[in-house]
Amino acid sequence: MFRRLSFAAAVLFLLPACWGKTLLICQFDPYTPLYQYNASNWTGFTAALNTAFGGSSNITVTSSQLTNAAALANVDAILVDFRTMAATLAAGEVTNLQSFIASGRRIVLLGENSSWTVWDNSILGVVGGTFSGSDTSATLTPIVSNSLTAGVTSLATSGDGITAAGGTSLFNLNVVTLWGAGQNVVTMLSVNTVDDSAGSAAGNVQFKTNLATWLAGGPSSGGTTPTVPALSEWGLLLLAILIIGTAAAALAMRPSASRS
Repeated sequence: MFRRLSFAAAVLFLLPACWGKTLLICQFDPYTPLYQYNASNWTGFTAALNTAFGGSSNITVTSSQLTNAAALANVDAILVDFRTMAATLAAGEVTNLQSFIASGRRIVLLGENSSWTVWDNSILGVVGGTFSGSDTSATLTPIVSNSLTAGVTSLATSGDGITAAGGTSLFNLNVVTLWGAGQNVVTMLSVNTVDDSAGSAAGNVQFKTNLATWLAGGPSSGGTTPTVPALSEWGLLLLAILIIGTAAAALAMRPSASRS
């Protein structure tokens, strides 16, 4: 009996390792449908997100504002896509995003160049930053060595925004910034660095993988992450019951040791 219980406990202990992380992508008030999850210009980034989160079934896209706190309660990560040029986050969204950040979960906030000054300042305000008002099309060099820059020797930009002082800039120009006491927020004032055209350089391709893997909560080894089949909560529970039942039956059928 002890062996059966030990086996069952081991199976239940290992189950969380199989649980796919969940991502919520907010695409409310989009400026264009081209730079979105599953869009034609984001096929590479979409594939990287699907791989990092164990399949598209673990990714939810919403076209609503993030004002419903209950909708964020069981989400592991959030990606907020850029909106129209003069858009701002609603007060309820700011509150919910800051609470999400305080919980230690990861967020990526996407902005753009100086045409999006209002929007950029809105998302940067969530973490205490501001937009510099300047843009760049330079090829950037990493100045921080971590899982987001692993294997990235350079990053091509295309008319992208630069954040003013604050946070930790990952490159020599502050287009991509890491924020928070838990380093669990990334702001990126560019949607082109992860697209299929401007973001086709080798460094950008690697960065897409790194960013998706980081968002899913895992380290980046500089390579790709193997796809993990996604199972629902009930599917995992039934699988555990099946494994435990099979093991118990097998142990019950084993002949008892002979006694002298």
